[in-house]
Amino acid sequence: MLHLVKLAVGIASIDDLSHRQRTMMDGAGDGLDGTHADGNPWLRTRMFPRRAEEILGGGSLYRVIGGMILCRQRILAIRPDQREDGAACALVVLDPLIVPV
Repeated sequence: MLHLVKLAVGIASIDDLSHRQRTMMDGAGDGLDGTHADGNPWLRTRMFPRRAEEILGGGSLYRVIGGMILCRQRILAIRPDQREDGAACALVVLDPLIVPV
């Protein structure tokens, strides 16, 4: 099992992250993250993980907030996607439960 670690840019706390995910429906914001109508948050990352199958075997996304890893969310899916400018990227679908670490 593998995990991902990402910086939560512009996020000051776990509460900020939770609020952003609850309020960012598809199409809102900068297009780099949001929440599907089914309630699952997602984010885009530039590079597709080479070991995606291992990540999907129970891996989580750990968030760096204020220079420290403060929380994680289970990764539900990773699929190829495209940014608004046409560049290829990966769409990472997350469990809505944010677990402090």
